[in-house]
Amino acid sequence: MSDRQAKILITLTGPSLSGKSTLEKMLSENGCEHLVSTTTRHPRAGEEHGEHYYFVSKEEFERGIREDNFIENIHFDGNYYGVSKDEAERAFKKGKPAVVVCEPNGAKQMHAYAQKEGWECVRVFVNNPKELLVERFLERFKNDEKATPKRYASRLQQMMGKEQQEWVEPALNGSAPYEMVIPSFAPESQEDALRAVLKKVEDIQAAQKTNPGSPSGSKKRGAACR
Repeated sequence: MSDRQAKILITLTGPSLSGKSTLEKMLSENGCEHLVSTTTRHPRAGEEHGEHYYFVSKEEFERGIREDNFIENIHFDGNYYGVSKDEAERAFKKGKPAVVVCEPNGAKQMHAYAQKEGWECVRVFVNNPKELLVERFLERFKNDEKATPKRYASRLQQMMGKEQQEWVEPALNGSAPYEMVIPSFAPESQEDALRAVLKKVEDIQAAQKTNPGSPSGSKKRGAACR
């Protein structure tokens, strides 16, 4: 990879069941590289090291934090989770933009790290109408053999409460700093959304080739996909 080629990090943020993982898969099938997270929790049945997660010890993870080798990290339910700089560089060495699904705080951490490293960061917010989110939620509840009404009721309350108020509303009204907002990632609009994200990446790459070292314009908010 040329030193002058833009290193592009795409973050996908949005409420539960909005389709972030679907868009990540579509981008990975169209020239982007999915980033594998690192965790200190134990592997679950069927999980493979380097495919689902990089499984490391608490000591190794904390050493990575001290050495500033995580572009984002969080401590949740007794374990660490994060994405390493080495993992992002793995994608960049292939000449590919890196793509990762994260929550708003993770996107904030990654954007700050990207600025420090001189990378381009495209923060994409993926949303869907509440009716579709609830429909998908009920479908998941119906198909989850281990589902309990209490746990799912709490999850639904968070989806319709905190996620809408603290994540969705700021993204849609422009008060949250996203380069691109996708108001509806419903099945009929997914291909348009994919093309819009890829176009944003192409514009950054073209700007970098025309004016190496100059701002690419990734900081500008892109037109919303509808």
